[in-house]
Parts: sequence; structure tokens; C-alpha cells
Amino acid sequence: MTRKNLWRPSSGRLRSWLADESADRTRPVIVAVVLTLAGIGLVEVASASSVESVAAGINPYDLPLKQGMWTLAGVVIMFALARLPVRRIRKLAWPMLIIAVIALGLVFTPLGMTVNGNRNWLNAGGFTAQPSEFAKLALVVWGAAVLSRKQALLNQWKHAVIPMLPVGAAIMALVALGHDLGTTLFIMMILAATLFYGGVPMKVFGAAAAACAVAALVLAATNGNRMGRIFSWLGMGSGVEDHCA
Repeated sequence: MTRKNLWRPSSGRLRSWLADESADRTRPVIVAVVLTLAGIGLVEVASASSVESVAAGINPYDLPLKQGMWTLAGVVIMFALARLPVRRIRKLAWPMLIIAVIALGLVFTPLGMTVNGNRNWLNAGGFTAQPSEFAKLALVVWGAAVLSRKQALLNQWKHAVIPMLPVGAAIMALVALGHDLGTTLFIMMILAATLFYGGVPMKVFGAAAAACAVAALVLAATNGNRMGRIFSWLGMGSGVEDHCA
């Protein structure tokens, strides 16, 4: 693939990549990276939860095993969805988005629950779920469907921005209202990646990225808990002594 094709907005970078013969050799690499990251995530879960589990008198492997089961289920679903025709996945775009938005709204009803200061979970009949995780997948599927239909119009800023940015901003706002800045930033990156690989012109992409960066800084600066986490991560002592005392 030439550099010209890579940056050409009208063709769509993702579509150009998929049409390239090297894509067949690249897909196994992507699968390997996904599986490796999933494995690293399980190791991190085990490392982070083992001490608290032992202190609480429970099996330190309970949480890692539970996460491992869900990871295995996710891998199976991933390979199953990869075999579906694109037209079928495209039909799921709007239903998935609507379900995601409704679920995010239900977090603020009595069905919602707060965990570690973030109101981002649903608890119904003993079954808990995090709607923002489903919203990530819904945004990717919906965004890809929208951008593929508007491919020839993406050189016009209004078609490049609408409806992607308003819908993405609405989802991020719902998550941010639950004080989950980490997930909000992750969804922001998903939105940016979708716009980039969908073929949105770089000038529009850059403006959107700058606006999102400013919004992230404002969200972090206006919440003491978030600032405390950032200072702790930077090694500035915020909260570290309290935990060690």
C-alpha cells in the first residue's frame, strides 16, 4: 500500500488496508496481539486481586478464574462474529447503539450501583453488568456502519463530524456523569480510531482530537478523586501515604 493511499480520505484507510494482499498475512498478527493482551490482562487481574483476596480469607484464584471464563467466552464470540457476513453485522449497528444508550441511562436509576466511586454498574437480580463495556463495542460497530455509508462525503466536514461526534459525545457524557473518567477516555480513543480508519480528513480528525483532549483535562481538573489518582500515578504522594498508614 502506498503512502498516498494510506492518507487518502475518500477511499477509507481501513478499506484500502483490507483490500491489500498483505492483510491476509496481517490478520494472524492482530489475532495474536489480541490474545496476548487478553492474557496479560488476566495476569494483571490475578496480581492486583490476590493480596486483597488472601486478606479477606477467600481463594485468591476465584477472581482470575472468573475473568478467565469470561475471556474465553469473549474469544469464542470474537471468532464467531468474524465469520458473519458484514451485511448482518451492519444491521445490528443501530439496535446495539440504542441498547447501549438505554443501559447507560439505567445506571442512574435504582438498578445502578456505585463501585470505587464510579456509578457505572447495573445490578438486576444478582446479575451485574457494566453497560459502558457494551457501549464500546456498539460505538465501533455503529461508527463503522455510518462511515462506510458516507465514504464519498467524508471530505465535507459536516458529514465527517455528524452524527459521529454528537453520538460519541453523548455516550462519553453518560459515562462521565458516573464519574468514570478512565472509561470516558477509552471511549474517546475508540471514537478517534474509528474516525481515523474510517477515512475522515486529518484536519477534521485533528480538531476533534484537540477538543476531546481539552474536555478530558477539564473533567480531570474538576474532580478531586481523579486528580488524586493522577498525582498518585505521577508519584507526587497523593493518597500513597494514606494507603500505607
